[in-house]
Amino acid sequence: MRWIVWLLLLLAVAGWLAAEAPLPTTPAPALSDTPWRRTRDGWEQATWLAQGGAQSQPDLHPAVVAIWQLLASILVLAAFGPVASQEARRSAPPFCRP
Repeated sequence: MRWIVWLLLLLAVAGWLAAEAPLPTTPAPALSDTPWRRTRDGWEQATWLAQGGAQSQPDLHPAVVAIWQLLASILVLAAFGPVASQEARRSAPPFCRP
């Protein structure tokens, strides 16, 4: 049972580190000085290359979500695992015991 506490503590620290980790940024595509591009229809202004609005960063890092999922899974397994079912085994009829 003591190892579960250490594992949960390790997961909590890993989650905190993942929450503090900076998100990777993708470099913006390099645009030339002129917005004009040669197309098969002739020279056109390249409005499709204009960057849209500023992209917002996600609220949570994906590693934070993964850490919370692991933490929840371990807590559920610890709560409903073999330790909790030992009392049920003792109270079961003799023909149902393993």
